[in-house]
Amino acid sequence: MGKPLVSICCLTYNHEHYIEQCLEGFLMQKVDFPVEILIHDDASTDKTKDIIEGYAQRNLEIIKPIYQEENQFSKGVGVSRVFQFPRAKGEYIAMCEGDDYWTDPCKLQKQVDFLEANPLYSACTHLTDVIFEKCKVQNVNRFKFRICKTVFKSSDLLERTPFHMSSLLFRKNLLNFDEIAKYRLTSDPKYALLSRDHPLMIILSTYGPIKRLPEVMSVYRRHSQGLSENVDKFDVYRKNIEMADALADYLKGFKLKSLYIKGYWHRYLLHTANESFTKRLKHFLYFFFSSFYIFPKNGKKILRSLVKLFNVSDNR
Repeated sequence: MGKPLVSICCLTYNHEHYIEQCLEGFLMQKVDFPVEILIHDDASTDKTKDIIEGYAQRNLEIIKPIYQEENQFSKGVGVSRVFQFPRAKGEYIAMCEGDDYWTDPCKLQKQVDFLEANPLYSACTHLTDVIFEKCKVQNVNRFKFRICKTVFKSSDLLERTPFHMSSLLFRKNLLNFDEIAKYRLTSDPKYALLSRDHPLMIILSTYGPIKRLPEVMSVYRRHSQGLSENVDKFDVYRKNIEMADALADYLKGFKLKSLYIKGYWHRYLLHTANESFTKRLKHFLYFFFSSFYIFPKNGKKILRSLVKLFNVSDNR
C-alpha cells in the first residue's frame, strides 16, 4: 500500500457493543486511493481492545491501533491532538468515534472527489442520522440542524454545530497543531482547542467554506455510555466560555468571541428551560459575571442580551 490519501481517526473507550459496526463501516469503503485507519483505545476495560486486535491482525497494512494502559482523557490529555493527528499520514483526515458508524460505502470517495475538485473548501461533511437508544423502541431520527444550508462559513458555526463529527473530512495541512496548542487558556486540558468538536469546525472554516453533501452517510449513536450523556452541562458551558476566550485569541477576533459566547449562552438557557427559576438564576449570574470579566467594557450590552435570552428561554 502506498502513502494513504485519507487517515481515518477513531477514538474508542468501552465500545465493545459498537466498535465492530464502526470498523466495518471503515473497511467497506470503496475508494480509488489508499486509506489508513488510526484507532486509539483509551484503556478500555471491556472487550473493545480484543475486537480491535482481531481486525488489526486481519488488516495489518490498514489498521494501526494504539492501546493505552491508562485512560488519557481522564488525565486531561487531548487525545486527537496528542496521539492521532500527529501520526496521520494522509492529506485528509476523516473523523468517527467508536460508537458511531458510516453507512455509505462511497462516503470517503464522494467527499475526497469534492475537495479535490474544489480546492478553496477546507472540509466536506454530509447529513447524519441519530439513534436514540434510551427509547424502549429504537427510534431513528435525522440529525436536525437549525441552519438549512449546504455551505457553511465561520458565521454559520459560531452559535451552533450544524453537522456531526462522524461526517467530517478535512484537509490536514490547514492545521498548525503546535501553534494551536499554545492557545489553551482553559483550566481543563480536555477543553483545549483541538480537543473539542466545535472549535475545530470554526478553525477549519476560517481557511475556507465547509461543504455539506445532501446524502445521509453516517449514524450518531446516543446511549447511556456516551460522553455527551455523562457530563455536567453546567461545568461544560462554564469551560466553553474559557475555551471561547482561547479560540478568539487564536483567531484574533473579538466579534467571534462575543458571538461564540452568546451562542453557548443561548444553548445553555434552552437546555435548562425546565429547571427551577432559582437554579437557572444561579447559573445566569455565574455566566453573566464570567462574560463581564471577559468583556469589561461591554457589561450593559451583555446584560441586556443575556436577560433577553433568559426571558426567551423562560417563555418556552
